[in-house]
Amino acid sequence: MYNRPAQAHIVATMPSCAREAVRLRVLLLFVLATAPPANAQLTFETAVDLALKHSLKVKSAEEDVKKAAAALAVTKDIFIPSVVTGGGLGTA
Repeated sequence: MYNRPAQAHIVATMPSCAREAVRLRVLLLFVLATAPPANAQLTFETAVDLALKHSLKVKSAEEDVKKAAAALAVTKDIFIPSVVTGGGLGTA
């Protein structure tokens, strides 16, 4: 039914990185199981706001909008003529 020596053999033949991963998972499970419950709760709106605020896709899209607005401003400056006048006193 339960064969401890066979299981010990399996653990002994595991690569060290796999054993370390198992140890980390057990440690994480222990920490999560013994951690006190959090008192702070989020509303759905707050969770959505935080997700949008920290989303890399949203930040990337905002930067794309800024680039497009800058390109539009440059394009408008090229096609809108500018008038420059000058004057001064001098001998002719």
